[in-house]
Amino acid sequence: MIKVSIIVPIYNVEAFLNRCLDSLVMQTYPGMEILCINDGTKDHSQQIVDQYVASHGKLVKSFIKENGGLSDARNFGLKHAKGRYVIFVDGDDWLSSNAIELLMNKAEETGADVVCCGMEYVYSDGSESTYLIEDFDEGNPKEKRKLIFINNSACNKLFRKSLFENYEFPKGMWYEDLASIPAILAKADKIVCVKEPLYKYFQRVNSISHKLNPDERVFDIYKAISKISEEILSMEEYR
Repeated sequence: MIKVSIIVPIYNVEAFLNRCLDSLVMQTYPGMEILCINDGTKDHSQQIVDQYVASHGKLVKSFIKENGGLSDARNFGLKHAKGRYVIFVDGDDWLSSNAIELLMNKAEETGADVVCCGMEYVYSDGSESTYLIEDFDEGNPKEKRKLIFINNSACNKLFRKSLFENYEFPKGMWYEDLASIPAILAKADKIVCVKEPLYKYFQRVNSISHKLNPDERVFDIYKAISKISEEILSMEEYR
């Protein structure tokens, strides 16, 4: 039985994809699937995916679609995910080998809708820093509203897939996590935390957040804030 689906959007990450997929196929938790979503990549990432499909049977599944951006790839993955829980892993990041086991055990023990974990920021110059969510263990965001804004990343969280029913990441917008994750957290009845840096977040100097001269889409942050504010305030529990 597939209990958790790992959704991996892939676009021009051939230099990092082996590290990512190695960390996923070596997970200690059974009952999972790895969905590799080729979002129109222009490099040799698909050949790498094909190797993992060939060597790891039903565990790794390959999908190819036209380029639509990160949000579109995630939405595509959600439509094909068979697990009761989902987790998103970007193609240049990776997980600790016991990440899924720890997150799923916590979800099943507590009945949580979302399980968060810490992140290890790994920089291209070799330096590292750790981010942990220290100020809570578990809670209901409808009672503790600050939990909606604990962390906007989609990638350091295990989600009950039903939270995404009738919901999609905004296509074509930068800051898509800010524009969506707080609303997903607001829908949860219980959020819990694993205080370990299980998600390894690779920081490339040419990433969106590190560009010195970003284009006009940098102003999408204001659109994201407006969108998420409207969505949360439209929920009866938060009016």
